[in-house]
Amino acid sequence: MAFLAFALAFCLGAVQLGSDAIFSNVGARYSLPARLPPSLGVRIYRFVATFAPASFVEEMLARAAFSRGDLAAADARVLRMPRGPVRSDYLARIAQARGDDAAAQRYLLAAADFRAVQQEVERIQIHHPGAAWNLEMRLKARLERLATHPDAVAESNWHLGIIATRRAWRDSARRMYWYAIGLHYYRRAIALAPLDEKYLLSAGAQELALHNLPGARRYYLWALGVNPASANAYAGLGVVALNQGDRAAARRYAARSRAIDPRALMLRALDRDLR
Repeated sequence: MAFLAFALAFCLGAVQLGSDAIFSNVGARYSLPARLPPSLGVRIYRFVATFAPASFVEEMLARAAFSRGDLAAADARVLRMPRGPVRSDYLARIAQARGDDAAAQRYLLAAADFRAVQQEVERIQIHHPGAAWNLEMRLKARLERLATHPDAVAESNWHLGIIATRRAWRDSARRMYWYAIGLHYYRRAIALAPLDEKYLLSAGAQELALHNLPGARRYYLWALGVNPASANAYAGLGVVALNQGDRAAARRYAARSRAIDPRALMLRALDRDLR
């Protein structure tokens, strides 16, 4: 029994030492882990893998290989891991490092790595809005199938609204069409998260773009109901009032907005129109 306890303690200590070595680049400057060479951690984990090829062992070796730029070794280690989100996430990172965006996107979707997919959408939407739209739609469908990420689905709908709005800016011939599509997805986001101020403000701005002043006013008032200190909502109401010909009311809303946050984006638009 004593020997088993000693062996277990030795193994745990070795694994901890190996982890410290692999993560030495993020250790505190003068700490022991920062002084350990990553190669030591690789040797320890390779030794452990000979008699205990566990998933976390393969993951650590894959991480070490990826860090030193050995994508082939990282790929070989990751493929020994069980199928699941962690494995897919590593495969996505390797594909990105190889410049294979299509494969990276497939793996990110398989992992349901919402944040990583959104970062990829942000990266490509300026120059490739159609590809960004398709990727966001695929993410939304994946999240809806999982049926466990209502907030993520709401956020995905909001991102579709953003992409549609940006496409409206670039496509003058179909500007109103894309504004309407954007509003549709903002509304879907609100249906899933009716207390999210960001979604309400986006819908209000979209109604303004579509020249629907009553609709814009409704969303800005809704946003104030959620957050009574929303500078952007007050400024939005000011834009509505100004477009309805009530300049005095617009100035009052501008003053309320400025008192809360003089740097609010909607306030800048209102001040510009009031000049």
